Amino acid sequence: MKNLLQKKWVLATAAGIALLGAGAVGAGAAYVYTHEQGEHRMFDDDKEHHDHDKDSIALAKANPKLSLKEAADKALAEAKSGTITKIELKIDDNKVYYEVDIQTNSTEKEYELDADTGKVLSAKTEQLDAQDKLSGTAKKTFEDVEKAVKAKYSSAKVTEIKLYNDGKTVSYKVEILDNNQEKDLKLNAQDLTITEQTAKDHEDKD
Repeated sequence: MKNLLQKKWVLATAAGIALLGAGAVGAGAAYVYTHEQGEHRMFDDDKEHHDHDKDSIALAKANPKLSLKEAADKALAEAKSGTITKIELKIDDNKVYYEVDIQTNSTEKEYELDADTGKVLSAKTEQLDAQDKLSGTAKKTFEDVEKAVKAKYSSAKVTEIKLYNDGKTVSYKVEILDNNQEKDLKLNAQDLTITEQTAKDHEDKD
């Protein structure tokens, strides 16, 4: 009876998957299902999705004392010089903080700051790869981006603004939480035109 209660199935190879027929997952995928004495262990992909939804819900409820701009200014003061390429509001073990990336000619600096006090929690510097160096200059600032997004989505919380290479120019990627949806926006870095938008509902459950 013990053997009947403790079963493990592992789908790990394309050959094994093929035997399962049309209902099987795609070749090359590997999933493990464990059933031990009635206990169900969640798939890794499901767990990551669940954790992401929980973080999004927690961020939506967070009320940091520092604004995105204030966090960016504090990080730039620490770096002394450079171009901000990302500001992101994050949460880890109920601790809310900002992550700010700053590019110089040859390095990328990353700072984590307490979202209430602005205290630098961590700082690291890495050599900047040639392909990651910004290929253009944005006419609009991060502050301009936040204002434009808030003007269109007045009830939304901006959780990330990122300046990135988009072909031979640069664009802004913005993530917002708007009611019960996560929205990803792409904005022209010169005039703030929204060129792409996607939305995803998240599940408000434990």
